[in-house]
Amino acid sequence: MFLSILLSAALNTAPLTDSAVIRFHQSGFGPIIGAQVSPVGHQPLRLAAGPVLGCFWLQPLNRHWALQIEFQGRITPGYRLFTTFADTLVRPVGIGISRGEINVRSVAYLELPLLLRRQGGKNSRYAWLAGVRPSINFLNRHQTDNLWSISGYNIVASTEPTEANVRQGFYRYDLGLVLGWSFALSDRLSVDVRYNQGFLDLTADNFFKSDELTLNSGLQCTLRAKL
Repeated sequence: MFLSILLSAALNTAPLTDSAVIRFHQSGFGPIIGAQVSPVGHQPLRLAAGPVLGCFWLQPLNRHWALQIEFQGRITPGYRLFTTFADTLVRPVGIGISRGEINVRSVAYLELPLLLRRQGGKNSRYAWLAGVRPSINFLNRHQTDNLWSISGYNIVASTEPTEANVRQGFYRYDLGLVLGWSFALSDRLSVDVRYNQGFLDLTADNFFKSDELTLNSGLQCTLRAKL
């Protein structure tokens, strides 16, 4: 709904101009705002929407080709990754057993798409996009709870940390492929629609006890404004 309102406002405030005066393919930079829909589960298929914010730099190479470099951040909610763990502590006065759990519910991605644009000409409204997208992620809402159960005589509950770490099961780095299409609404405003395909399974199957692929993939729609 947010993106629909944003697109409607952009179309009302930036009416289409004659193609002969479109100069959006000239070099420049500016902000990016939009949304992405990503699969966060496969059995059954579950989709989650999240915001996209960033900036871009565009540099024409010749009449038909241009280089577009972006830096963007995304938040993808809706993950349901869960695992439990247990550690056994042997002490002089008895045996202590620590039990805990790790949940991953939302992931923040920082991405650097490196794209080539193929356009029909300097006055063309349309352009095709293709490139690669390295990324790094942060688990902004992961939770680790250490719940200690005690066995043995005279054992006192401890807050000693367990060796289990969420990064053993959710990998930080990824590389993906980008394919998309861009349409210039005016000489300063355009809309991009693209598909992002992640190459790497971000989760370790033996950590979360699941063989599902967790990919940084999805359909993205953004507005770009050249300053």
